[in-house]
Amino acid sequence: RQDIGIIVDAVNEVVDIRQIEIEPPPSFGAGIRLDFISGMAKRNGSFIILLNVNRVLSMEAMAALEFKGDFNSALPGANA
Repeated sequence: RQDIGIIVDAVNEVVDIRQIEIEPPPSFGAGIRLDFISGMAKRNGSFIILLNVNRVLSMEAMAALEFKGDFNSALPGANA
């Protein structure tokens, strides 16, 4: 097991989202990795993208960032 953290510049808001409010991610197309998105929720007329934290912070993703510098080409199944 490896402990990993994230440093961010700012947090705009923290919200509670019920499971019933979460929808599958739509097909975005242009360069957004759907395997990094666990779903979407709508709140006050805006969409909230929910990250798949286990995937984003996986050892594979961290290795891709550190050694390859490119998530899109380094992860298994990235070209599928």
